Amino acid sequence: MGASIFTLVLGVSIAAFFMWTSNNGRKADRERDWGK
Repeated sequence: MGASIFTLVLGVSIAAFFMWTSNNGRKADRERDWGK
């Protein structure tokens, strides 16, 4: 039971991390375009 909860939390945190990094990358690209 504990292992499945740990796996669930790990999966959610990894998904959130990838969503956050991709969102940050998009924002950085937009700022770079504005700087031109």
